[in-house]
Amino acid sequence: MIAVPAAALRDLEEEVLQDTDFCQDDYYRMPLEPRMIFTIEPGIYIAEEQLGVRIEDDILVTPDGSEILSIGAPRTTEDIEQLMQSAAEPQATGSN
Repeated sequence: MIAVPAAALRDLEEEVLQDTDFCQDDYYRMPLEPRMIFTIEPGIYIAEEQLGVRIEDDILVTPDGSEILSIGAPRTTEDIEQLMQSAAEPQATGSN
């Protein structure tokens, strides 16, 4: 397995979509083949709390099965909050 940083996955998905010549309906008729990438994105939306959560996985089809490219992405509430906290902290520049 390989791990791709979560921040890179959106760029990967956009690049994959830009490189296709297929109509979206064609995807549902095509058999999966090695080197194809698809996305599984279950989500839950709670209207009364104005809250939505989607966990997106990008899957690479390999000759022997598949690889989850988003394996390193945070999944638990604690992991996501920790990532958001670290992103909000000022970064040290190393200069005095």
